[in-house]
Amino acid sequence: MSPPEIAAWWPQLAATVLLGALLVLDDTAYAQTWLSQPVCGGVLAGLIWGHPGAGLALGLTVQLLSLGNLPVGQAFVGERVGPLLGAVGAASAAGWNPGLPFGGPGAEAGRLGWLLLVVALGSVLGDQLIRRERVWHTRLVAGAMRGLREGRVEVLERAHRASLAGVAVRGAATTLVAWCLLALLWIPAYGQLPARVVAALALLPWFAPAVAIGSLVELYGSRAGARWIAGGAAGTLAAAWILARLGAS
Repeated sequence: MSPPEIAAWWPQLAATVLLGALLVLDDTAYAQTWLSQPVCGGVLAGLIWGHPGAGLALGLTVQLLSLGNLPVGQAFVGERVGPLLGAVGAASAAGWNPGLPFGGPGAEAGRLGWLLLVVALGSVLGDQLIRRERVWHTRLVAGAMRGLREGRVEVLERAHRASLAGVAVRGAATTLVAWCLLALLWIPAYGQLPARVVAALALLPWFAPAVAIGSLVELYGSRAGARWIAGGAAGTLAAAWILARLGAS
């Protein structure tokens, strides 16, 4: 994607960056409406770019993979908002249709797997940023507590505003960086992948239901989550094979 093409998308990109700032606040810092959950955030980003189906395809798959990772205080890990919104926007700008999440192996499913992979990588890298942000928040609170002991109540309010602004900036920045990296590097690189890699990527979304089942089992107290994941993966791979054979016949 050339710089003139990128410039043509600036209204949608600006709206997506703003959405990223708002949704990271929704995670834990402000409203907690759960609109920041992947399936909701993906559809909202898709609506901005005129491709809500693409947002649903990627958002639903990420939602299944992170079903046991709920945004409750510091219990959740990873940064999903920025990479997800950036991926939906960049895919829409490139004219990609990632297809329905479990529509069977093929070119579109391979694209979905390629996007899913970069969202996962972005989430892992973004987790380090969130950890540093939490350390900064702790220092802000410690400074505010010293101010409270001195009778300066306004210090706590300033610390709160600063923490909210920092979270919003993080969401906007990660969304913008993710969109640029995907549009300029990640999506163009898909065309250079070997056919076997594309076929493997087409199977990747099929592991999402298995991970979701295992996460729910562990969430409700069972220690057999790994077995459920393995069994679910075997079942989904068998279903993918059956669909592929039916499509070929």
